Amino acid sequence: MKNNELFEVDVKKLQDFRVDIKHLLENIKDHYTGISIEEAVIAENVDNCIDASYSEIHFNTGTGRLEILMLGDGMSKDVFNELHGLAVTTKIGKGKLGRYGWGMKVMFFVAKQIKIETQKGKYHDAQGWVLFEGEPKWLKVKPTRRFDEDFTAIDIVLKDEYSSTYTPEFIERTLQELYPTLLGGLKLPDRGKLKFFINSKKVKPPQMPAYVKRKELKAKVNGERVGGYIFLIKEGVEKGGIDIIVLGRKIERSDFGVHLGPRSNQIIGYIHANVLWPCLRGDKTNIAKRTREWRELSRQIAPQLQKFIEEIGGLEKEEKLPKELMKYVHEQINKLISEFPELRDIATKPRKRKVLIQNPNGDIESILAEGSERVSGLFGGPTEGSGVPVASDELPEMAPIEKKRGDIKSKKVERRVKKGGVEIRAYPLDEEVEAKYFPGDGKVIVNSNFPTYRKAEKLGGEKTRAYHMIRCAIEALLEHAVKIGEIDEEAAKEYKTKVLARWGEM
Repeated sequence: MKNNELFEVDVKKLQDFRVDIKHLLENIKDHYTGISIEEAVIAENVDNCIDASYSEIHFNTGTGRLEILMLGDGMSKDVFNELHGLAVTTKIGKGKLGRYGWGMKVMFFVAKQIKIETQKGKYHDAQGWVLFEGEPKWLKVKPTRRFDEDFTAIDIVLKDEYSSTYTPEFIERTLQELYPTLLGGLKLPDRGKLKFFINSKKVKPPQMPAYVKRKELKAKVNGERVGGYIFLIKEGVEKGGIDIIVLGRKIERSDFGVHLGPRSNQIIGYIHANVLWPCLRGDKTNIAKRTREWRELSRQIAPQLQKFIEEIGGLEKEEKLPKELMKYVHEQINKLISEFPELRDIATKPRKRKVLIQNPNGDIESILAEGSERVSGLFGGPTEGSGVPVASDELPEMAPIEKKRGDIKSKKVERRVKKGGVEIRAYPLDEEVEAKYFPGDGKVIVNSNFPTYRKAEKLGGEKTRAYHMIRCAIEALLEHAVKIGEIDEEAAKEYKTKVLARWGEM
């Protein structure tokens, strides 16, 4: 066996992976868009530690080598024998960040050889993975390690182009970026802390910037508490926002659809939201924004951010526009929104609309269907009672919807509901955009710094300005709808044409 080998490669014992591994690896490479492949090797193995019951993870570096040692748990025989299947998940259950297969196979991009050894109870085994003549292969190898506790050890011989990548500084930087609160001592659900080491030295948490104001963030989603903090820091960062942390891993930085104002790079924070684990997408660097959990969390957090921004005096000076102009603009845009379900679905400003309320004396045939929100008022009037469910899409509670020959009776009344409209305002934005939609505020902000806004102003006349404001709002809403997947990107152009045509007819 050569010095740069972890095991002897007996060609007769080499076995194929039980999937089309070559094409699968290409798919995996495309899978990572928010982090690099080099970072993914670190992150996927940490996620494996989080998903199992490991108490420590050690990264040991050497010339052309990387060792990842996880202590406190191990893989069962069934799980270990499935690793080279790769296309199947070996982790079943609620609240999992990943799966052993994904975490392991990404290492092929940086490795010549990989030795994986595990011990769980009396079970102790090892296998070797190798690129043989350009094809991934595996074979059984002899386990050589001994510990007093369960463990999984991964030894990697790095490809030449990655031989100097995994320095202690690179590993520490990656860990601090993706697991800031775990490094700070966050306890994982139903267990204690996960400890991190690089070359036997404990990894420090990232340094928290000096701040002048701090405020707690609280929410409750699906009965689960969510919490964190927001800070106004003294020195700005590249991008402000709230870090969303799920099961210890930072997923993305978000403004929850709230306009953070000119001090946005001084507003940072974090929120632990394990309830979002089903909403994770792709390489776990983004969250599906159309999910019920995300919408409910945003609904609760956005007002808290708005209040914080007001408290620090963080908003720009709004452009003062004639009341009659803005009344016309809002009437036009909200009427247009009401005719397009996809736009209505993302319009978050509360508005009045007619809803069905179950009433034995009602004259509308209806049935109960899932998807609701609560509005004030029972049969006596709009301000009486503790609230009743009406059709929406937020809560799993049953609410009446109109249907011929339905088994219940309902009455149509006007109530103030959470969704269905937007507000348009003009502010000077630093970004090079005509307008931007902030669903957390329910506002489209038209950029008064942008040349087209000033052009409309110079041309004069309220009709010109109204046209500009409404067109900008339509563009901003459509862009947001495409971004969150409400409208398919390929169909967006045709959809936009329909919206503009309908606006022209109004």
